[in-house]
Amino acid sequence: MSKLKIFVGGIHGSGKGTICSLLVDKLGAIYISASKLLHWDRKSKQVDDVSENQRILTELLIENTKLDSSYIIDGHFALWNIDKHCEEVPIDTFLPLDLKAIVLTTCNPEVIQDRLFNRDKISYKLEEIKELQELEEKRAKVVSEYLNIPLFFIDTTRDFDLEVLKKIML
Repeated sequence: MSKLKIFVGGIHGSGKGTICSLLVDKLGAIYISASKLLHWDRKSKQVDDVSENQRILTELLIENTKLDSSYIIDGHFALWNIDKHCEEVPIDTFLPLDLKAIVLTTCNPEVIQDRLFNRDKISYKLEEIKELQELEEKRAKVVSEYLNIPLFFIDTTRDFDLEVLKKIML
């Protein structure tokens, strides 16, 4: 398979990990988690300095990828800052990655709320989740258009249509 880099975005609890696993299995690509690269082990999803966090992430992604390999990268287009306000991830984060496609995972906010509570034992307000997911989708569209690459949507609320994955693989 030729070099392929797919960015899988979505808010916390939206199903990025599940989709990444499916894509890795189908494409034989290497999985890279932004959180793991940054050694993000806090349960809280707030970021002290979104721009600096993403600058470091970009450097780590460049250092940890090879030109002749394919990757599925999981990350975000928007994050909660230290004040718990939604903040867009800078476009500079995506420029050097040579992405071929973006997959955005979305989910019913109530389901995300339950997933985050079950996983992290933290209760997030439904309005916070809705606001972050709306900004995540808006920013994914902007990045896709700016980079002139396809954007695929997968709603993980229920069983999702695996046909979307076939389109990504073409």
